[in-house]
Amino acid sequence: MNFSPDLSFKFLASSEAFAVAAAALALVSALMHFLSSVPGKSAEWLSRFAFAAFVGGVVSSLCGIGFRWNEVNHFPVQTMFEALTTTAAALYVMFAIIYVVLGLYKTKGRMRGLSDLFLTVIMAAEFALILYTHTQEKGARMLPPALQSKWMSIHVPALLCSYVTMGIAYVACLLFFTLKFARQIFGGGPALSRPMTAAGIVVFLGFVFFLPFAQFVNVAVFFPVLAIGWFMARSGNLAALDSWIDGFDKFSFAIFSIGFPFLTAGLMMGAFWAQEAWALYWGWDSKETSALISWLIYVVYLHLRFVAGWKGERGLYVIMTGAVSILMCFQLFGYLPGSQDSMHKYTDGISREGAMMSGSQNDPSKSGGGGATGGAGQAQK
Repeated sequence: MNFSPDLSFKFLASSEAFAVAAAALALVSALMHFLSSVPGKSAEWLSRFAFAAFVGGVVSSLCGIGFRWNEVNHFPVQTMFEALTTTAAALYVMFAIIYVVLGLYKTKGRMRGLSDLFLTVIMAAEFALILYTHTQEKGARMLPPALQSKWMSIHVPALLCSYVTMGIAYVACLLFFTLKFARQIFGGGPALSRPMTAAGIVVFLGFVFFLPFAQFVNVAVFFPVLAIGWFMARSGNLAALDSWIDGFDKFSFAIFSIGFPFLTAGLMMGAFWAQEAWALYWGWDSKETSALISWLIYVVYLHLRFVAGWKGERGLYVIMTGAVSILMCFQLFGYLPGSQDSMHKYTDGISREGAMMSGSQNDPSKSGGGGATGGAGQAQK
């Protein structure tokens, strides 16, 4: 069945509008829950409306992906526009899963405000991501024969779901450190049971302001949340978040536990795809190596957590480092010198992979393999 080519763009626009509405409503709800001595019905209804807008965004985003799929006759990740649009849909879906799994919809009082603040930040990121898609070429591109595989529609979503979930974990860590920092310097109650050390504060502030490529996210979260913490401290409500601060290690690990299996499955499926296509599991393409590094960082986190006992703030920095590695692998890789000869480079709008793979199906040594980045895919990684 053929649909109007404009339908996918219309749903993309509506998902963008829903993201803005959800972020705005959730922010107002969060402030009402944080600053009022007893949050009333108005705050509760605002929170519900924010969640309803979020659900609308999930549906619109998925419909947009479905119509784009119909338009181009393949899973829509062949161009940067399609990759980013599909990533935006994955962000909606995975946050919905996290919202349910962590029981954020059940929270009350100040904790409801915290859930809405989390929703605000993620929806702001959703809006920024969709806004960025408007800068990309929206035209369709033929799918090279080497990419016409059943693996395309399962391997790519697995990786994208892992990427956005680890990104959500990164944002959650930023919220945690910023609120704990605010709690420590502004007071708002008795002393924290486990305050940040001077060295820990220096590391955190260094992470916020000096971490390459991530400052625009860090600063956008740090200053607004710090301001909210200051207002909460003045109203004497900041200490109400102490239970969440003390239990954040389990909170962050739950998010990580959702994303890591997707990442592992995506890497494995990429290797199987490459083996099926070219009899080569791994070709040490620079993008593959970049993705492998990201996966290994999370393996190190698991090792440190369960073997070395790294729970709490030290482990959170490893989670955040892994998310930065994923950002470099997914978006910044195409701008690095080492990417120029990679089959996985797509940020300039030129597909090298299709031609190279098509010419290398009879010569596996030229294929670059698959493995960690997904082998036979290109724009999705």
